[in-house]
Amino acid sequence: DLFFFPSYEETEGIVVLEALASHQNVLVRDIPVYKGWLSNGHNAYMEKNNQGFIEKIKGIVEGTLPQLSEAGYETAKQKSIDEIGYELKEVYTKVMNTE
Repeated sequence: DLFFFPSYEETEGIVVLEALASHQNVLVRDIPVYKGWLSNGHNAYMEKNNQGFIEKIKGIVEGTLPQLSEAGYETAKQKSIDEIGYELKEVYTKVMNTE
């Protein structure tokens, strides 16, 4: 029903991407590493303290909060190896064609 990851520090968020890719509702600590690709209430739930975590866990498990698993899955797809490879190819091509 829920992937709960309250880490205070994270480098890439790979385990979070794996949870999103497996169609899980995700609840993480609101830390800077997720800025720009996770959005609270859109593709994941984010909190800053234990009371917030308790409220979100209850809401997710009891079904009173919206399911975000599909939006999360779409986020994971955007970070797939194929997508990242395509983006890197565009960057490399642009750099190689610049004088």
